[in-house]
Amino acid sequence: MASTAEFLRENISKFEEADRLFDIESKTDPENEPYKSKYAAREIWHGLRRQIDEILERGETDPSAPDGPPDLEVLRGVLDVKLAGNYADTEELATGEEILNKCIGRLEKWKLHPMICSIVQRAYNELGILWTGRRQPDKAKDFLLQAKQIYWEYKKEVDCSPHSFKELTEILNNEQSEDERVQKRLAEFENAYTHTLYFLAQVYVQLGEADTGAFYCHETLRRQLDSMKYDPFDWAMNAATLSQYFMTNEDFVLARHCLTSAECILKEYGEKPENLQVAPLSTESNDELVDREKLPKAWADLYRCYVKYSLALMDYSRNRLYQEMESPNENSASKEEEDEQKRKSFFNLELTVYEEKITDQHLLVFADARKVFLIAQQWINSAEQFYTLDGHCTDHVELVQDHSKLYKLLAFFELNFGRQSKMQKRRVDMLKKILDEISPQFYMMIYRQVQFELAETYSEMLNNKMAIQEASNEPPTPQAIKKINALCQQSIDQFQAYLKSLDDQKTKAPPPKYAEEDERPVLIAHFCLGRLHSKFRVFDAKSKLQTLAKSLAEFSLICDYCERNPSATEKVKAEIELCKEMVTLLPAQMDKIRAHSLS
Repeated sequence: MASTAEFLRENISKFEEADRLFDIESKTDPENEPYKSKYAAREIWHGLRRQIDEILERGETDPSAPDGPPDLEVLRGVLDVKLAGNYADTEELATGEEILNKCIGRLEKWKLHPMICSIVQRAYNELGILWTGRRQPDKAKDFLLQAKQIYWEYKKEVDCSPHSFKELTEILNNEQSEDERVQKRLAEFENAYTHTLYFLAQVYVQLGEADTGAFYCHETLRRQLDSMKYDPFDWAMNAATLSQYFMTNEDFVLARHCLTSAECILKEYGEKPENLQVAPLSTESNDELVDREKLPKAWADLYRCYVKYSLALMDYSRNRLYQEMESPNENSASKEEEDEQKRKSFFNLELTVYEEKITDQHLLVFADARKVFLIAQQWINSAEQFYTLDGHCTDHVELVQDHSKLYKLLAFFELNFGRQSKMQKRRVDMLKKILDEISPQFYMMIYRQVQFELAETYSEMLNNKMAIQEASNEPPTPQAIKKINALCQQSIDQFQAYLKSLDDQKTKAPPPKYAEEDERPVLIAHFCLGRLHSKFRVFDAKSKLQTLAKSLAEFSLICDYCERNPSATEKVKAEIELCKEMVTLLPAQMDKIRAHSLS
């Protein structure tokens, strides 16, 4: 009578050879035969599977326990999961799915048996991965939740750790004590469950259920950390990504905690290099370059996440001050206790040295904002060492735009209009430099974004200049008038250049309807132009009428466009009402100017 142990002793070399082919040799297969080793492993597994089928059909196995699986059924299940993974890796998903479903159908009734649990759990995980690859997260979720359920049922109802998936195809190691084997099984069982949570996190994000996805992502990272089973690079990048979720929810305590945890763990992978710039060697392959770039890129990406955090914190603080959200009755001591509890319940790491770099509390005054600005500026400078304009144009431009936004937000906290203007001038210089350096032909979308932002920046400089003039309580000097009009024209030129880039290529005229993603920025550009034309400092009736006529044309254009395209109205809900009002008021204002000039 054949038993699992006997079959393994007779065929252990075949199991080991197939694993070697699949796990090791396949990594060096030639490009013209990318699945050579995996096909070879498949043949061995199929051969072993046929042998087991024949033994089971002849009934030549040792009797099993009344509530347990027939002998050798365990090995057949292991081979099914291995074969399914093989077919999935060679892009034969339908065959892999079929094998897994049959395996589960055969073993489901023994899913809480110590020899079967890990097989069924692994099969459900594999089906979840398979359906994720097919971009059907709903189906993937169902299978992964089944794997999760098995874990909890087994923990509740069975008083021992299941055999690990790997040990089911190994000869018993007599050098290990029973306690060591039990600990190893428990670790593998928990590790398999962590994998289930990892895949569930991805699936829920794909389904648009960000809260649930973040919960599973945190659980995955926490379990990896507690078990000391993690890759420092992957863990750090995932923690940094999780920070972005908390940041968008304005939970800066947990957002910072995730970022500083990522920095702490990334140091295990490798300390930050002196310079993040990677110069390719003339003789190295693309793979070698990618390997050399991995650590500098990781640090650059972490710094970019820190910059996004800084921008979000400054923006939130600005909005909070605008809306006067602070309540005099707020119990700050209670909030501090709540924040501390959040930190303790997340990742158990000593992060004081990292957290001292940037606050997780909202900002109230310029000094607070300046501290955030300065450290964020350092992070941008470091990230730009890796994301250079030549090798990473899109990423580099985004960093410049983030730098510009930092100045914009810092200017809000600055009470002195003159210093505000200097900050806006810094924005102008860096944005103009980008427009001079990138090609609109190859990077048109980026080029338009920068044009639009440059136009807004000139407009903010104009507002500052006008505020300085009004605060002086003195008549404007010719130099002041000239500067105001110049800024006004510079903003108009950039908005018009942006709009011209969206003209129909054939007719060279504005299209009757813009693309969905362009509608709001186009209409806002026209709205800004309408306001800008009215801000020119002119004193003769003819010039006043000309500027007001241009303003009227811009506001009328917005009203006409929304009338032709009603769906666009929702995108400029606040602005459209003002446009309608101006279309009524401006003609009357122009009539008054005409009448006054004739009197």
